[in-house]
Amino acid sequence: PTGPPVLAFTDLVSGPRGAFVTVWGTNLGTIPGALTVGGVAPQVLYWGQATPPGCGPANLANTYQKLQCIVFKLDPSTPIGVQALVATVGGTASSSLPFTVAAVGQVLIHSDPLTLGAAMDAMSAGDILYLRAGTYRNAWPGYVSQTAGTSAVVAYPLEPVTVGLPDAASFEPSHSGSGYRVTYSKLALYGTGT
Repeated sequence: PTGPPVLAFTDLVSGPRGAFVTVWGTNLGTIPGALTVGGVAPQVLYWGQATPPGCGPANLANTYQKLQCIVFKLDPSTPIGVQALVATVGGTASSSLPFTVAAVGQVLIHSDPLTLGAAMDAMSAGDILYLRAGTYRNAWPGYVSQTAGTSAVVAYPLEPVTVGLPDAASFEPSHSGSGYRVTYSKLALYGTGT
């Protein structure tokens, strides 16, 4: 790193304890430093260049963005509520990003490519559905429509996930209002529309 560490953005703005979160920034380096959420160290799964598949399908370590990312799992003892996310590299702390540790919601893991829509419909407010590596057929979320920013469908950490088919949309609402107010993160989308 050639300057102080800077945290730019996260893939999720909130999640329950045990959630996997990715934060992108600059001057984070590729050698793990220290990371805290609300003063508690999470389990770091990846610290390095923002390249696929660890940081999602896009290469953000290119000559323009020059980003690194950190993938981590919230510790069970992390305090509930809005917490400061801080990275320390070479003894220098970054400015903080807010992250809300939710009191509700579950971490759900899904790996069946044929039942993504049903898995999304089974979500409750605050749930995060992580998709394991693979290609999932297009999904028709039915009544999943959660409070803004509280539920999410995310690629499982360090695994490439594609949603869609060549001749259909990746996510196609089955009726007005379905699938909205849900965060979709780190998924490669394929098909005629989304």
